[in-house]
Amino acid sequence: MKKSIKTYSPDPRKMIGVMIVMFISVVIAVWLILKWQSYGSAIALIAAIFFALIFLTCVRPVIEWRRIRIEDGHVVLQKRFSKPLRFKISDSIYKVVLKGNRVRSFRFRTKNRYVQISPLAYTDEKELAEKILYHINKSKVAVEVVDV
Repeated sequence: MKKSIKTYSPDPRKMIGVMIVMFISVVIAVWLILKWQSYGSAIALIAAIFFALIFLTCVRPVIEWRRIRIEDGHVVLQKRFSKPLRFKISDSIYKVVLKGNRVRSFRFRTKNRYVQISPLAYTDEKELAEKILYHINKSKVAVEVVDV
């Protein structure tokens, strides 16, 4: 019997804040563009571009919707529209960022790419952090630990 592997998805309760910021930034950007079209104010156009950039920054995690699986000492990172990225925890971990006694993020270097996983953004954040820490301790790899 094969052991089931849990997939960690972004926590919808934490994504609500991102969705609210997206909605507000779009409404303000559209309002400022309408003001710019009516009055020709360059300040309104610059502010509209600023709010459009806020929207684009917030929409990326919603579109990507990264999911994480931990299987056999490997992290499998799946994004909605791309192929999964699979890498071994012990070979690619280089930094663990802590805030107090909580893990804020794990940083990996793999295949000429840098990947950051923040357990705080996912469902079952403690379980995800514990699984990754278990594999780090099991492999006895030296990792830089930073407390912010």
